[in-house]
Amino acid sequence: MNVIRLAPVLAVTILVSSGCQDLRTFTGTWSGEAEQSELIRRGFPLHTTLRMNIGYITDTELDATVSIDDGTPVPVILDRTWLNDVFSDMTYRGDPLLVHIGWISVGGKSYMTAIGYFKGPELEVRLMSEDMYGVFHMKKE
Repeated sequence: MNVIRLAPVLAVTILVSSGCQDLRTFTGTWSGEAEQSELIRRGFPLHTTLRMNIGYITDTELDATVSIDDGTPVPVILDRTWLNDVFSDMTYRGDPLLVHIGWISVGGKSYMTAIGYFKGPELEVRLMSEDMYGVFHMKKE
């Protein structure tokens, strides 16, 4: 009797997990230029390139570095506070599988980062500061 009651739950679990993408597919090196439209890009010069190296990823952990225009790689620091806030369920156009919110510090300037992971796999990184904003559409190298 208990097995019969569990059957629908198991079926839903299998369907949901079969639609999930293994986050390990995002490990490796990614690069992309800032969106060129000035409607979306502020403060970053044309053709600014972001490179990201992801060593390890889960829904709550990220071991990654980024560099801007082949500068010195700096670590991405996830802000775990966001995991307990409504932002942990944030999504936007394109329906990302996961969005990590964190920080990087490049040349003494701090940027909030939003890293969107999409099926494919595809990766989109947003860098934000008081006077800068850039969206980087990344491709795996």
